[in-house]
Amino acid sequence: DVAECLHGVTRVAARALGLESDRGTIEPGKRCDLALWEISDPAELVHSLGARPLHLRVVGGEVQTMRYFPGP
Repeated sequence: DVAECLHGVTRVAARALGLESDRGTIEPGKRCDLALWEISDPAELVHSLGARPLHLRVVGGEVQTMRYFPGP
């Protein structure tokens, strides 16, 4: 389900990369990398393939505000 997908790309991914002490969850002392999405339900992240609803992101504690983030 959607919650399992989000868990897999956050906490589980950090653990798989050996970064769980620094990343993967929102806790004091951890690096702040997160994304804020313009969605009303988390399922929209997986149901709207190709959509770019990213509103804001924080990388290393620095807020990056853009209406569009280029893909890889």
